[in-house]
Amino acid sequence: MSYDMRERTFEQSLTHRRGCNRRGAPPGEARARLSSTFSKELLFREFEQACEQSGACRMLQQQGNSITKVRCIRECVSPSCYQEIYLPDQLEEGEIDVRLNSFKGCFMQRSGRPRK
Repeated sequence: MSYDMRERTFEQSLTHRRGCNRRGAPPGEARARLSSTFSKELLFREFEQACEQSGACRMLQQQGNSITKVRCIRECVSPSCYQEIYLPDQLEEGEIDVRLNSFKGCFMQRSGRPRK
């Protein structure tokens, strides 16, 4: 599947969930929100992939310890969000990560702010 096709499919699924007019197009403000949400989701994925390929996290992948690798990637993506969401109660092997959406939300919120 091409990149453009994946982008359209993702946008269509978001549009379906958020409500559209009869022609399938979201209202102007909603369209801008979809575009912003999609951009931030792509940014999150880019950070995640870059962290996965970073030296420290890549070595963990080779060792086969998946939970340590996930922790490494999350901390690399956003150290402040990791500390806020995961540090008080570490993610454990076999645990379903119900905090991932909160982590993504934290990342997206902080990535939208201008850096000082």
